[in-house]
Amino acid sequence: MNIVVGFVLLLLIGAAASRLTLFQGRFSLGAQSLFTAGVEFLFIGLIAGPRAANVLSEEALHQLSPVLSLGLGWIGLLIGLQFDRRDLLRIPAPIWLMGATISFAAFGLLFILFLLSIPWLFQNAGLVIQEADKKNLQQATISLSFLLSWISATSAYSALALLKRNIDARGETFRLIQLLTEVRSPIAIAIVGLWYGIHHSTMLQYPSMERWLTTNLPVLASNGGSSVTPIAAIPVMGGVEWVMMTLLLGALLGWMVHYLTNRRLAQNELLLILTGAVILSGGLSSHLHLSPLFVNMVMGTTLTNLPNFTRSRITKWMVSNEKPFFVVFMILAGALWPPITPLTLGITVVYCAGRTMGLWMGAWAASRWFYPHKSAIPKRLGLTMLPQGGVALALAVDFYLIYPGALADLALGVVILAVIVQQVLGPSVAMSVLRASGNAEKSRRGHWRYETSLPPPAEESPE
Repeated sequence: MNIVVGFVLLLLIGAAASRLTLFQGRFSLGAQSLFTAGVEFLFIGLIAGPRAANVLSEEALHQLSPVLSLGLGWIGLLIGLQFDRRDLLRIPAPIWLMGATISFAAFGLLFILFLLSIPWLFQNAGLVIQEADKKNLQQATISLSFLLSWISATSAYSALALLKRNIDARGETFRLIQLLTEVRSPIAIAIVGLWYGIHHSTMLQYPSMERWLTTNLPVLASNGGSSVTPIAAIPVMGGVEWVMMTLLLGALLGWMVHYLTNRRLAQNELLLILTGAVILSGGLSSHLHLSPLFVNMVMGTTLTNLPNFTRSRITKWMVSNEKPFFVVFMILAGALWPPITPLTLGITVVYCAGRTMGLWMGAWAASRWFYPHKSAIPKRLGLTMLPQGGVALALAVDFYLIYPGALADLALGVVILAVIVQQVLGPSVAMSVLRASGNAEKSRRGHWRYETSLPPPAEESPE
């Protein structure tokens, strides 16, 4: 099938599937959560991908990689546009400290668990480890552990929106959960993006490690392993220089978009400029082995803080037109979905268990260290942040574009499974936490009404 015809057909199927959201109320809370996060488009991509109907073959997916960069760039730009300095000053400092504490707690605990468990899981998956291969095993373990641990630090806002629809969710505890969800994703994106610069692919032994993994790990080398062969690159700059390149690229592109949008534009002109800027930034980032997600977040942050920028108009327009980009991104991510193997399942179990424990411990510590009204916060506050969605998948696809190969396939498979599991279970767990804390009661409509007398975390700026 012609790739253009197949892709158009895919969009039509995706549009038809999106109509199922009209009937969300007839499904359970977990099923509604899957629809809210767009997980149905992952399954559409899986069916259309090379492991099923092959409408999107491996060659077609390789040709459509710029579309993936476009989706990543759109997500990064939307997140960056929220970093208006005036809005940031309205968020109390304890919220930022709590968000950072939860993120680092989830990262630290899961990173340690992965360092202890992944080598054992590799060995039981059939990985032949010789004395000379220990360096490759160590590098693969650290890379995979670092990436998955920071992905675990993000949470999805879509599940909170679902709870807000199903219960009368008001009060400062729910607002606190929303803020802690919003401030943690940029932290993870920034740290992973800077890590790509400090440990740039041109300075690592990544090609040899990838060839060793693909050769010695049968479950990844056959039946679905990535067909992209890493190519060794000549190191031209150090890690600090690559970080400066990342920040400079995002800032320059942000200034360019500001210059082009500094006057009143029609909607089609705005679409052309923003889409072109995101494609350009994503293409440059991928070519330089930098994070398109982080570069576009820097671009959005630069753009929203420049003078005379009509942030509200552009942001509202981007949010209102986000669905097509999101649908295409999720379908392509589903088409990349690697086979589910015992190794993938084992790492997913460690991921979900360690992330649950890390969020619970991090929120417990953060609320007692930084929140003045800790006695009014549910003791299991961290369990209300279990669901993950677009940002977690974006970080995994980001890694796939920068370091294609068996390790990226493994990371993407783990994240997709974890997102599905946590989207199904997360809202119900959050509801039970609110009920157990005495902050939710059933309303006349059969939903749970959320009530709290918790005072606000801090006084907002009068601006």
